[in-house]
Amino acid sequence: MTTYSVIYTGFYSATICLIAIQFMYRYWAVFDENKLIFFEGWRSLIWVVYLLYFGAQWAIGAYNFVKTDEVARNYFREEMILRYNVSVDDLPSLAMVAFDPKSGDIRWWNLMTVVNMSFIMTIQYAIMIHCGYSMFAKMEEKLQNFSTTHKNHHKQIFKTLMLQKYCSACENPCAYAKRTALNNMGSRQQGRFEIIFEVIYI
Repeated sequence: MTTYSVIYTGFYSATICLIAIQFMYRYWAVFDENKLIFFEGWRSLIWVVYLLYFGAQWAIGAYNFVKTDEVARNYFREEMILRYNVSVDDLPSLAMVAFDPKSGDIRWWNLMTVVNMSFIMTIQYAIMIHCGYSMFAKMEEKLQNFSTTHKNHHKQIFKTLMLQKYCSACENPCAYAKRTALNNMGSRQQGRFEIIFEVIYI
């Protein structure tokens, strides 16, 4: 079951990549039609590779960096029994414990998942923001030569893309949950944040 959880994280990354690709396609369709050849024929496989690469990077990172070890099990065991009456040993899980509960030392291996996820998300959102802002800044000038129907159509697509971008950002409380682990909370408080946000996310 843990393997399925890892695969699930890869699909999440691929979904964000799809939104970034949508932004690129819409931007090129309006402002640089020559680049649309990358969405035709065999060249469209570029985007399949793009999705697979970042999906695999996220999933492999999750599998390697937040695999539930004995320290994480001991850290969350009391919280899970107290709140849900289940043992963490019986559940498939991925857990991030940023600090060693006993020594207080930073667990760098676990923190690498934040670096990995942040790297992927930064690339995707940079693409969305760049294309979105460019469309916003240049849209009126470009659409002057279009019919009223086409103008309304492109404006509607632009609004839809913006909504997709902001919704995808808002629906990822998992990213916030990872950051709460960096605050070195006690297991009760941190466990509560991690569990609540993971449940909402799933």
